[in-house]
Amino acid sequence: MEESFRLEVWGLVLLGAVLAACPWPMWKKAALASAYLLILLAELFNSALEDLCDLVSPDYHHLAGRAKDKGSAAVLLAMLVNVLVLLALWLAD
Repeated sequence: MEESFRLEVWGLVLLGAVLAACPWPMWKKAALASAYLLILLAELFNSALEDLCDLVSPDYHHLAGRAKDKGSAAVLLAMLVNVLVLLALWLAD
């Protein structure tokens, strides 16, 4: 399992502990947890894309590098969505 995915799973465990102690209503907790799951989903797709690129082209190829960069950008965007959902939920009182 990829190290980044392992760290994000630990982040999900930490988020669960924080949400358990948080006084927010259940719908807010579910929305934030769902947004965090998007990060894990994007990371899984990114890892699969990187593995596929390494299988098809073991040597460096600029198109494989661009594909890997785009997968990493998808993970970054999922993290940004998570931050925006957190801010929206926090300010929605």
